[in-house]
Amino acid sequence: LQLITCLSTSLAQAKITRDFSIALNSFLPDKDDVMANGYYNGVITIFGGANYPTRIIEYDIDDDSLTLSAQSLSVQVGGDSTHFWVQIDSINVYSINPASTGLQHFDLSTKTLNNNYATLPIVVSEDACIAYALDVLYIMGGQGGVNKVQRYDLNTLQWLAAKTMQTA
Repeated sequence: LQLITCLSTSLAQAKITRDFSIALNSFLPDKDDVMANGYYNGVITIFGGANYPTRIIEYDIDDDSLTLSAQSLSVQVGGDSTHFWVQIDSINVYSINPASTGLQHFDLSTKTLNNNYATLPIVVSEDACIAYALDVLYIMGGQGGVNKVQRYDLNTLQWLAAKTMQTA
C-alpha cells in the first residue's frame, strides 16, 4: 500500500510538475522541464531542470512576479529522478540526485543545495520513488529491478535496514 501511495503521489507530482512546467514555460526566459519546486514564505521556488540544472527561479505569489535568481546552484538538479522530490516541512525539500546515488537537500529559506546529503546504500538509477512520513524518508524501487525500500531517519541521520518489497 505504501508503494502504491508513493507511486501515485510521485506520478501526481510528476504530472503537476510537468503541467506546471508547460504552463510556466510561456513565462520563463528559456523553456525547461523536470524542475523541482517548493513553497516558502509566499514564494514558489523552482530549481534545477533538464536544460538549466543550476538555475533558481522565484515566483512571488502576492506580487505575481517571476524572477530569475542571481543565485545559482553549485551542482545540477535535473534528470528523470528529479520528478521525484518531497517537501517535508516549510523549508526542506529532498530529492534523489541526478546520479541516483544519494539524496539532495534544498533549503528553501537560504536557497542552498547539499548534493550529497546522504549516500544511498543501494544505487537506484532512475525511476525510484521518494516519500516522507513520521521523520523518515522512504526511497522505493529503482530502475533495473531494485525491489528494496530504503529508509533514512531524519532524526538520527542514519539509514535503517532496507526492506524487500513483495512482488506479484
